Amino acid sequence: AQEVATVEGTGNFLYDDPAQTAETSGEAAVTYDDIKITSIHMLYDRAGNFVAADEPFTLDQNGRELTGTSLKYDLTRREGTAQKVKLEAEGVLLAGDNVFTSDTEVDLNGATFTTCRNVRPHYRLSTWKTIFYPKSGWVVGYLGIFWIAGIPIFPIPTYVYVTRPLT
Repeated sequence: AQEVATVEGTGNFLYDDPAQTAETSGEAAVTYDDIKITSIHMLYDRAGNFVAADEPFTLDQNGRELTGTSLKYDLTRREGTAQKVKLEAEGVLLAGDNVFTSDTEVDLNGATFTTCRNVRPHYRLSTWKTIFYPKSGWVVGYLGIFWIAGIPIFPIPTYVYVTRPLT
């Protein structure tokens, strides 16, 4: 792993050498190994190798693109939290109010899940909690309600969806 992230973009940058921080306003990206975070406003803490984005952001981690309204991410530990997120992974569309993301799982609270590509999906599952496991491709939803055409059809205590064939 590289020691520090690369910060670049077309906006304004404010560097504070004593605090070891860089604040961006305007289109900017922080890159660290295979992680790239873009936003129009970010604070990068070089000492802690930490990024905070408080404007809409995109986190590209291991080829997964997570978008949302705010992000706090530890680049060294490769994990963080975000709000009002959307994620498309392996044909599954996930959204959630709050999320914890890492290399091993994406844990969404107040989540919705669908494989329907329509702007207004024909069906979806809304859950108290949904976890996506990137390495296995499994999506597990807890305490859900299955919806068709915007109508709640039935409750589902636990739902497991496998995005790729089992090996």
